Amino acid sequence: MSYIYSWVKNLVCFYILLTVVLHLLPKQNYQKYVRFFFFILLTILVISPILSLLGNEEAIREKINQAEFF
Repeated sequence: MSYIYSWVKNLVCFYILLTVVLHLLPKQNYQKYVRFFFFILLTILVISPILSLLGNEEAIREKINQAEFF
């Protein structure tokens, strides 16, 4: 049960961070890029518990680390 609470807490903190960053942007032009970046991070954040239940989380993290390297 604590795993679910920590997951929800991470989602709430992520949303608060997104809101703060969007309010601090100097121009509206940058918002679509920041929203896209945060959407990718949100997707990873939401999928990671599902993948951990399936046992594929480590493989996905390894692929993300390889993509960051290149």
